[in-house]
Amino acid sequence: MVDFKTELHCHTGESSICGKVMAEDVVKAYIREGYSTLVITDHYGHRHIGRFGEVNEPEHFLCGYHAAQKAAEGKINVILGMEISLSDYPANDYLIFGDVEYALINEPKLYRFGLPEFCEFAHSYNLMVFQAHPFRNEITIVDPSHLDGIEGFNSHPRHDSRNSIALNWAEMFGKKAIAGSDAHQPQDFARSGIVTQTEITDSKVLLSVLKNGSYELILTDQL
Repeated sequence: MVDFKTELHCHTGESSICGKVMAEDVVKAYIREGYSTLVITDHYGHRHIGRFGEVNEPEHFLCGYHAAQKAAEGKINVILGMEISLSDYPANDYLIFGDVEYALINEPKLYRFGLPEFCEFAHSYNLMVFQAHPFRNEITIVDPSHLDGIEGFNSHPRHDSRNSIALNWAEMFGKKAIAGSDAHQPQDFARSGIVTQTEITDSKVLLSVLKNGSYELILTDQL
C-alpha cells in the first residue's frame, strides 16, 4: 500500500512577509522529501499584506501559489489554501481549505470579518476552517463550535505551539486535528503534515479526506 504525504501549512517568499524561501525552491524541497502534495497557505490579512505596501491584495496573495504551480511541473500536486487573520482577534490565524480562490474573488477583503461571520461565509463556500497553533503565546482560544477543527500539531521549530495540549483539546471537544510544518525557512520543510492512502490531487479531494478523517498525522519531536 502506497502512503501519500501532504503538507498542509507552508509559506512562500512571494506572498508571506515571513516567508524566507521563494516558491520554486519550496517546491523542489518537498519533491526531494517525497511529498505528493503541497498546500500553499500564505498569510492573508491587513497586518500581513499591508507590510508589502500598496498592492492588489488578492493578486499578491496568489502570486506565491501560482509560482509554486509553475515550478511543480507535474512532479507534485500544488493546492491553494490560506492562513488568514481576522478583525476580532488579529493575533489569531486560521487555516482555510477548499476553493479559496473563488471565495477571494467574491470577497477580496475576507479579513474584515470576525470569526463567527467568517465561518458562516466560509461554510457557504464549502470551505473548512481550522485554528492554527491555538496554544501559542498571545493566541486567543476561540469557541470551538465555530471551527471545523484545529491544527493539533505544528512543527515550527522557533515557536512553542504546545502541541500536546492542542491534540488533547481537539479530542476533548470532538474536533478534527490536522498537522503541518508551518514552513518559512529551509530547516522547517517537510517536518509534518498528513499521510493518506489516497493521493490528494486537488482541493475537492483534500476536503473529502479532511471531512471523513481518512488520514494520519505526521508527528516529529515538537510535542
